[in-house]
Amino acid sequence: MMHNINDYAMLHHEGSYWNDHPGRSLLTTFSTRPVEPENRFLRLANLLIPRTVNFLGSIGRAAPEAAGDPQAARSWDVVPVLMTMPDRWPGDLANAPAALQKLIDEKVFAIDDYSDFIDGFDRMNETIRQTAARFDVPVIDLAARIPPSRDFMFDPIHFTESGSRLAAEVIGEELCLNLT
Repeated sequence: MMHNINDYAMLHHEGSYWNDHPGRSLLTTFSTRPVEPENRFLRLANLLIPRTVNFLGSIGRAAPEAAGDPQAARSWDVVPVLMTMPDRWPGDLANAPAALQKLIDEKVFAIDDYSDFIDGFDRMNETIRQTAARFDVPVIDLAARIPPSRDFMFDPIHFTESGSRLAAEVIGEELCLNLT
């Protein structure tokens, strides 16, 4: 599991993942519009026994043996693996390229205090490292392993093709080391 910029931006701006932001809340409410008769059973089944419909739909397909929420991973004999997120945020936003300004203004919820945002991003990665140590789970530290260069990241948060390949190599190596 790896947090991403959307997760962090929501946490930074709302102060919690559990919020009432109209488009980004983890909590949603059901629609009051009429439900098609053929969908009533599926909705009722998902309400009463979460994930059952998805599980039943996966029978016969190549699917993981254990599915479930990360908190319960060990109860399903799944080894949770945490991952940090690499970045290459510039130190000074005033001299940042226009494309980065657009990303920040339109995609990352219009960052008001850039230095606070970046500090929080770094704290998020450190919290992931600490959480992995606390719960004795493997951590793949992509933030430390992916060089912050244009060869691997084309903006502060997105991999280039070479970056994606390097991330896949690092993840594969770490999983082989930690899970065998």
